[in-house]
Amino acid sequence: MHCIVLKSLVPEQKPIETYKQYVSLASIEKTNLDRQHEAPPVCVNNKIDRILSEDQKQWTKLIQKNSVKQARQCDPALYARLYRNHKNWLLLTNKSAVILPSAIPKPRVDWKKRDQQLIKQLIKIRDQLLEDLDSPQWTKKFFIKQLGSVSMIEKNWSFLPLTTAFLERYAESVDCYQIRRLTRTFIRQHTESQFYPSSVFLRLSGLSSERLTPEARRFFNNIEREIK
Repeated sequence: MHCIVLKSLVPEQKPIETYKQYVSLASIEKTNLDRQHEAPPVCVNNKIDRILSEDQKQWTKLIQKNSVKQARQCDPALYARLYRNHKNWLLLTNKSAVILPSAIPKPRVDWKKRDQQLIKQLIKIRDQLLEDLDSPQWTKKFFIKQLGSVSMIEKNWSFLPLTTAFLERYAESVDCYQIRRLTRTFIRQHTESQFYPSSVFLRLSGLSSERLTPEARRFFNNIEREIK
């Protein structure tokens, strides 16, 4: 039956000859298919053990010194041609590419050393402020702003015990800030030999009777008695 079919398809040729041609073609197709899936060529003494196209040779050289990503960036057109014409070979060959070293981890922060550095800076800032009666209120935020590290400090209080203790000790309360402002005006009026009425005194201090805290009120009453 097969011979009859072959004879009907190719009447000018014997069926056995037609069959032989078919077997030969099938063998060639199988060989080509196998080559598409075989492993990439191995380089020995810088020579490739079988013939490659110029694109394949160039790509093989690139991935010996670069990662796939780097090689692709070096010659995107080459990669595109290989992907289009030799996809299986390309994907297999890429497995032998240089592997980039993993990113170097960032060094861990020495928080003890950082804490010591911050406390030295804070002591220096405080010493400079002691004679400055015109400075803003010495809040925690004010101090750490002088350090220029607000975010870093606020996110890592637990690693900075010395810095935290300093700010707890020297951050100025509203009472202390108002008393400092009253003291500044008191010194000013003695320096200028002028004695102001209570309302003027408070205004020059940037305060008002309503805004005074109980502690600052007692301090101001003592000033008034001394003036009178």
